[in-house]
Amino acid sequence: MNLRDIDTLWVHDMEINVDILKQSPSVSKGHEVDDEFDDQMFNVALQLIKKGLGPYSELFERVIGSRTMLSWPTMPLNTDGIDPYGSNVLIERVNITNYDDAVAVKPSHKYSKVAKDGCSQDIVVRDSNVKFGVGMTIGSVPPSQDHACVRRVTFQDINF
Repeated sequence: MNLRDIDTLWVHDMEINVDILKQSPSVSKGHEVDDEFDDQMFNVALQLIKKGLGPYSELFERVIGSRTMLSWPTMPLNTDGIDPYGSNVLIERVNITNYDDAVAVKPSHKYSKVAKDGCSQDIVVRDSNVKFGVGMTIGSVPPSQDHACVRRVTFQDINF
């Protein structure tokens, strides 16, 4: 969920499930998807993961073999849950299942029209659950002549 140049937004009581098997255009370089087979194999791999049988990248290889579509790096990229860019944002009571940043606060810039002061600020993420995600982040804030800005971000009561 890409939320760009926003002010005063409440995201709440929802579930986000990123289906990595449907991410084939971004991670498998165009190989075709066999939905039924992939769904079955994915569910088998998830059951093994729940039983604590090792890192899931190894499990995918053991369960599915060397299928090109699932020969990903350790974490499938481009599976962020929520990417807010803006001000006065409250994200609460969300459940996110993904394999990248669960919530990644991105900077606003001086050319932002809605975000206050051209800055991503006053953002609270709380009371949420994350499965397989790699974290809650403040990300991609390189030096910029365009005033890349993030301030006053709080992550509170997040269950991983």
